[in-house]
Amino acid sequence: MENIRKDKAVIENIGKILLDTERPLKERFRALFTLRNIGGELAIKCIEDCFADSSALLKHECAYCLGQMQDPTIP
Repeated sequence: MENIRKDKAVIENIGKILLDTERPLKERFRALFTLRNIGGELAIKCIEDCFADSSALLKHECAYCLGQMQDPTIP
């Protein structure tokens, strides 16, 4: 995962999938859990951006993933 963490374009593309409201939730959840596994500042930012989504379930899972990441930059 360390190599992926360095590839900003890959993380941004996964983040776009997460934020795309036209995609099925299944795909968006896969993107969310992929970002969780990648970790790092940009992945966290992509997950944080998803809190603007209308889906309460997706926002719940975003919070869950951020908690699992245990990154010191997350308040």
